[in-house]
Amino acid sequence: ERTTLATLCGVFGLWIGILTVLALADDWRYANLSLEASLMLVAALNVLYASYDIYDDTMRRSVERSDAYQFASIYTSYGASPRCIGSTWFLLSIGAIISSIYIF
Repeated sequence: ERTTLATLCGVFGLWIGILTVLALADDWRYANLSLEASLMLVAALNVLYASYDIYDDTMRRSVERSDAYQFASIYTSYGASPRCIGSTWFLLSIGAIISSIYIF
């Protein structure tokens, strides 16, 4: 069941390893560009998945195991619902994405 994820991780790790060796050891013209593009792809996918996970766990459905639900149960004096906390986290995540696009 989890072999697909393990295979993808292994293949991608091998790909990054090969590009790193090429960037360090060879005078191939596009070695650094290929490595940077691959790492930027990983970073972009991580940010998008994190934002989707925040949306899925806190705004779309309220799950008792989510961080927003736990935060709301610990800090009841603020009176915020888990959905409100999740919305705040989601907006902060979107703000981080937009600011990183603006910076780079």
